[in-house]
Amino acid sequence: MKRSEKPMAENEFPGRPSDSYGQSPYDHTPEGFDTPDDRGAAGTGAFPAYPGSETSGGAGEYQPFTYTEPGEELVQSNGTVSPVGALGFGFSRFFKNILPWLGIIIVAGAFSGGFNFILQRTGGTTIGLSVSMIVSLFVSCVMLTGALKNVNAPKVSFGEFFKDVNWLPIIVVSLASSLVNGFVTVGVFFLLPGARNFVAAVRNLDPALVEAAQNTTDTNAATEAMMTILESLPWGGIIFSGVIAFLLGLLLRPLLSYWVFYAADHRAGIGGAISQGFNDGLKNYSAVILFEILAALVTFVVSVFSLFILAGFIVAPIMIARALVYRQMSKGQIPASVVQ
Repeated sequence: MKRSEKPMAENEFPGRPSDSYGQSPYDHTPEGFDTPDDRGAAGTGAFPAYPGSETSGGAGEYQPFTYTEPGEELVQSNGTVSPVGALGFGFSRFFKNILPWLGIIIVAGAFSGGFNFILQRTGGTTIGLSVSMIVSLFVSCVMLTGALKNVNAPKVSFGEFFKDVNWLPIIVVSLASSLVNGFVTVGVFFLLPGARNFVAAVRNLDPALVEAAQNTTDTNAATEAMMTILESLPWGGIIFSGVIAFLLGLLLRPLLSYWVFYAADHRAGIGGAISQGFNDGLKNYSAVILFEILAALVTFVVSVFSLFILAGFIVAPIMIARALVYRQMSKGQIPASVVQ
């Protein structure tokens, strides 16, 4: 028996209600799809949150550490330091903005090295050391400023490194932290028996042997005398003392190394940068020391495997990572995509 079919009304389309006469077929949202008005409980137009966001603060089961893209907003840190994420962030930002960083490093190295070479050839070693220190301070100020700006944005032009540099506070705070660190580590170094025994052995060297080692007319005799001197010194003790001093300096970094970021970021004056840097480093000591250990290991591995060719270049990504650690522990502004 032939089925009777109802003729299709004008402007009626298959799969849509018949009471939609007069509406464009594109005005109807198929079932199962949402509209911008349906997205987000707060009416923000955002897509619904993924599972776990309401209970875990947006972390979910897994989120990789990511860097921000241009135009992404900055948000206030919750005070949590992410050591591994900060290290990855530093390298990501460095490679995305590698040309300005390489320009700063190469120009500074060429200027300092070339100037020192000229002064050494002309006998001006003391002047060369002074100029080298000035250049080092200048470059440190510029790189610190650039690192903080690189936390804010993935691209920072070469000229931006030199803008809004907080010169005097950075220099004073940097010298203060270096003096405190040097006083503690060097003081402990020379208090250790290994270092004291080494110094005593150097003082008790045979003057005739020392004079023979300085003989410029008979190179073979001078070489033999030098080898005798080196073999007689207690190297084991001095190396052990050096390792202890290095480890002590590493343990002090969370308390001393971040003062300068507070000054460079115009966060506080000289006294405020020192006190805030020390207090925040102390409160976040376990996370910051973990970051410093990882940074030291990465620096060592990259330097050794590159035969120290890349030793100078590893400074930049580590500095960017430290800038992010500073922003995290000080509850400063960090990229919105940084997972904490």
